[in-house]
Amino acid sequence: MNDIDIKKLFDLAEDEVVELEDGLNTFAKLLQEKYDLRVFFERPDIPAANKKKMLADLLPDAEPIVIQVLHFLIDECLGKGACSLSEQMTKLLFERRNINYADVHTPYPLTVKENEEIEQFVGENAHLRVTIDPSLIAGVRILTYDGRLFDSSLKRAIERLKEELTYAA
Repeated sequence: MNDIDIKKLFDLAEDEVVELEDGLNTFAKLLQEKYDLRVFFERPDIPAANKKKMLADLLPDAEPIVIQVLHFLIDECLGKGACSLSEQMTKLLFERRNINYADVHTPYPLTVKENEEIEQFVGENAHLRVTIDPSLIAGVRILTYDGRLFDSSLKRAIERLKEELTYAA
């Protein structure tokens, strides 16, 4: 992203950089999942005040630093850069602080023991982002920042069986 010096932002955030990355990641996921929301934030003809109001409704518990950065993006008409900024911040945390991010999809809330087991799988300094996804039926799907994928979901097992039966016929 050319308009924001991500390394400077990282340094300015200091002790709040993990919270900033979490908030940016949450916002970026919302934009990726909801096309109409992304269009709303990217349109230059929509007043910044309206976007900030929507942001407050979407992220009512966001840390102040997250809101400040997102307000800056809105004020500077950089809405299209939110997803890129989130990705770059995650990459810097991985590189500079060795934080291992993992997206965990599970059909049910994890127990403390399951959470600990997944953290051990991910590795040292694991930071899990858990999403409840009932479509998995059972099991778990883990995608780590460094590209490892572990998918023990029943949904994936059914897909593999279907593929095998299709090729066997």
